[in-house]
Amino acid sequence: MSMYSREKQFKATSEQIWEKIINPSDNSWRSNVPEVIIENDRQYSEMNSQNNLPEAYTLVTQIQNVNRALDIEHQKGTGRRTFELHQDNKDTTTLKITEEFDAKNKFFQFSINRFFKNQLSTYLNDLEKALA
Repeated sequence: MSMYSREKQFKATSEQIWEKIINPSDNSWRSNVPEVIIENDRQYSEMNSQNNLPEAYTLVTQIQNVNRALDIEHQKGTGRRTFELHQDNKDTTTLKITEEFDAKNKFFQFSINRFFKNQLSTYLNDLEKALA
């Protein structure tokens, strides 16, 4: 299993960030997600433009404006994405995203951290632009 975490501080409230991360149907701010398919209120899939493969997400747990966990089902393995929000002060919030992934092919497991690093950096940078 591989794990990678990244955090970033935003000039936004936890409520503003929360509204972005819980709404997969609004992918207009995501530069690497050209399509989202909503299955129901707990499941959706994203097409990732970097590898052109779908990633299916299932909501596991969430506490409004605090944290959210999604299980990931991918052609190359399974994992979990966790979002943790910490309201630093009135106008500033830190978001930490952790990706865990267990690849079906152990060869792929070695390169997954580089993929996570790129994917999470893109997500956080896109979120910053969307909140500006």
